[in-house]
Amino acid sequence: MTKKTIWMVAAGTGGHIFPGLSVARFLKESLGDVDVEFFGTENRLESKIVPEHGFKLNFVKSAKWKGGNIVSRIFGMLRLAFGAGAFFVSSFFKPKASLVFSVGGYVSLPVVITAALRGIPIILLEPNIRAGLANRLASRWARFAITTPGSDAAKKFHCEVFETGIPVRKELQFTPLNADAHNILVLGGSQGAKPLTEAILKIVKQHDFSGLGLRVTLQVGSAQMNYAKVLKKNLGITTEVELVGFIEDMAMAYQGADLVVARAGALTVAELAATGLPTIFVPYPHAADNHQMINAQLLEASGAAIVVDQTAKDFEIVLADKILAMTLVADSFELRQATSTAFK
Repeated sequence: MTKKTIWMVAAGTGGHIFPGLSVARFLKESLGDVDVEFFGTENRLESKIVPEHGFKLNFVKSAKWKGGNIVSRIFGMLRLAFGAGAFFVSSFFKPKASLVFSVGGYVSLPVVITAALRGIPIILLEPNIRAGLANRLASRWARFAITTPGSDAAKKFHCEVFETGIPVRKELQFTPLNADAHNILVLGGSQGAKPLTEAILKIVKQHDFSGLGLRVTLQVGSAQMNYAKVLKKNLGITTEVELVGFIEDMAMAYQGADLVVARAGALTVAELAATGLPTIFVPYPHAADNHQMINAQLLEASGAAIVVDQTAKDFEIVLADKILAMTLVADSFELRQATSTAFK
């Protein structure tokens, strides 16, 4: 009996890669004798993470075709067309997949188009509340899509949609609250978040976190580590802030946190819902279709989080007030308990 092959497109950011890895592990555990091959690009996060998790990664030529000026859009569409053609031809020199599973992103279309032309079944995972363009296009050929509850995919997709939620790492568990909040985990996303890094370091300095007994683990992204180190040194901050580029063991990081300040990517939102940690979301204001703000506001409306707008003039003041309210004031435990219970 020939071993079945599944093509997995989950690339670009942790919000795509880790749900893909969760699905890949589940498929191998459930189906047994099956190969799951990932597809992505050479210069992004998947080139490091996917092989580390024991899966083969194939490289695909593609480019962004949305955003930027007209020249970059045209170039992106031409490169996408070239990548789709090249992948279609090369696909005949590898074992034909029994299934293609795509988490979206611009790199997914060459693989999805090839699958459609070759009659390979396609399943989509749409992590965001506001469905991305690549998945909206791919839905024309997909058998069905899996989405998070509240997503607009049911209105915009051309295939059947199931609101099952986003798969998260099985190591995650609900985290009980400590009476006192001392440990703050700040997540800028897999690419880092320079404005968030700057704001947190300035808040730590201005409010003397060391004297208050507050400790911060600040994930800044590997590319921004040197900048963050220099800024931290110039501000005279020492042991109260630990800078990390990328967090491999998120389950352990969540277990050690009393409060999380984070971007509002779909995976981060889903993982924080699973852990029940009280959270202050600072959505990335330039995300496609403003989907991070939509993700965060949905949880805020249910009482499960607080949202702080990075584009507001008083952003740093408001963020500092929310952090201190969730850690130091007399009813801080009740505030954190409210968001934790809402998540649960």
